Formats: sequence, C-alpha cells, structure tokens
Amino acid sequence: MISIERTTDAAALACYAVATVYDLGGAAKVTRHERERELAIQFFTNPANYFNNQKLASKSFAFKVYKDKELAKVLSREFCKKCAYCESKFAAVTASDIEHYRPKSSVGLGATELKPGYYWLGGDWDNLLISCPDCNRVRTHEVPGQSKGIVLGKGTQFPLTDETRRVRSHNQNISTEDDARLLLNPCIDKPEDHLTFDETGLVHAICNGVASQKGKISIDVYALQRKDLVEARLDEVNELRSKVEDLQRLVRQHNTLSSLGSATYHARADNLDHIAKVLNGIKAMMLPSAEYVAAKRSWLRVAQQRGEFDTIRKFGIKLEVFQSLAAQPTA
Repeated sequence: MISIERTTDAAALACYAVATVYDLGGAAKVTRHERERELAIQFFTNPANYFNNQKLASKSFAFKVYKDKELAKVLSREFCKKCAYCESKFAAVTASDIEHYRPKSSVGLGATELKPGYYWLGGDWDNLLISCPDCNRVRTHEVPGQSKGIVLGKGTQFPLTDETRRVRSHNQNISTEDDARLLLNPCIDKPEDHLTFDETGLVHAICNGVASQKGKISIDVYALQRKDLVEARLDEVNELRSKVEDLQRLVRQHNTLSSLGSATYHARADNLDHIAKVLNGIKAMMLPSAEYVAAKRSWLRVAQQRGEFDTIRKFGIKLEVFQSLAAQPTA
C-alpha cells in the first residue's frame, strides 16, 4: 500500500456537479449524489426500516451513484488501475470492486453487526476507493506459516480503538472518529509509517522498530499476508534486485574500462547506454503505477542502509530518488 494523492477530477463528474433531479421537497434541482443522500437518510433513519441495530425493512436501499461508469473510470485512473490496498493490478484479469472505506449499510464487529452503517456516505467521493476482490471480500486464504486456511477480507469491517467514538448518524461530524480509525486509508494515511516489507515478500506492522496497531489490523482485514500475494511481491522484489545487480555489474565494468584509457572509448559509450537502459527499467518498476511499489521501496531502503549501493553511489547514481516518483497519467 502506498500513499495516494487524490485529484479534483471527480468534482467535474455529472453525478456530483450537474443538478438534474429534484430534491425530496420538489423545490429545487440537485445533483444525483445529493438526491441519493437525501433518500438514504430518509430510508435508514425511518424506525420502520431500522431500529435498535436491526434491519426491519424487507427491501434494501439501492445505492447507485457509486456505480456510475464515469466515476469508476476516474477511480481506476486515480489508483493507476491497482488495488488501493494490496497494489495488485486488476484491469487485465478481474473486475475491480468499488470499495466503501466506511461501509454503507452495516458495520461488522466480529460476531455482531451494527445496522445501519455509514449510509450517508454511500456515494461520497472521499469514502470511495477501488480494490481487488481478495482484499474487499471475505474469503478463505492460505497464509504463510499457517497450517490451514484463514478467513480474511474487509467485508463490512471498520474497527475503531474506542467503540464509543463511532459516528452513527449523518447529523454527527465524521471527523470526530478519525483518530480512532484502525484501518489504513492510502488517501489519508502514510502506509509506510505502519507497514514494512521484508525480502521474502511478507509484510510487518512495524516501522523503524515501532509496532503499529493500525498496521496489524489492516494486514489482517485487507488480507495483505495471503500466500499468492506474498509470492507476487517476492517476484517483483527479486526482479528489482536483479536489475540493481545488473546496474552494479555495469558500473564496475565502466570503472575497469575507464582505467584502461582512451582506447576503450567506444566500449565505455556502449556501457553507458546499457547503464541508462537498466536505470530506466528500475525507474519503471518504481513508478506508482507499477505493482507492489511499497515492497520494493522497503527493499531499496534496507539494502541501501546495508551499504549495498556504495559502488553505484560513488558513480553518481542515487537509487533513493526512485522512492518518491510521481504517478504518470493513465488512460
């Protein structure tokens, strides 16, 4: 998981910007998002539908705004067609889920459930992320070091450090529970302050030697330790390690050629071209649009601290510049 800086693209979407429907009173035209929020408040606050943490209505409320096709395109672009939580690319292999960070209809609390959930945020842009099914849906996963499958996945979970802080009504300020959140949000938090990846692809809820409760809960809820995901991260880290080893070999070769004088001019020129190509390959692997960037950043940071890059640093190459590359526009 890496930090994501939201753009303002969603503000121009018709569902948020264009008044096309009448409000409940029929007095003025409002946006589809505003109208749906009104209807959701009316439905979920009706004691005939929900009362005392129980759903009494036979029908469910039909949230539609978050399913808007143009909205889905913007979300996909914001997250570079990757899962907001595990950084797996989904575009070519599976349908993505439009994920409600705060669940809309109910909130799972272990064996119990609060009903309704954050109904007034059903179409709220800041509450919407994009995720893969394995992070978003409750499933049984194989986890390294465990003898049997474990049920993981977000589902309707949204744990807090203090349940008395939970906001249960649209009339309350949602920000009052923000510092009690136990799930990382890549658009709000700095995941690197809570998650560290080792060289085997495993993720740990620790940063600079300090354990993170938010990191631990997020790893479990988002299924970030599932076996296939760990192996995929390891493959990417190994590929990056291979490219860096190639770079180091080319730099040592350049140093040798340089020591032989002007007779090696053409060989040195070819060598520098190879160095540039490998550097471009490393850069491509570290762009926010690439998969498992957080794991690769962790490996680079640790390897650098061990002094593994001293040779290329003396050559003038600083791999740490790849730790904070900006996202490139995607279609």
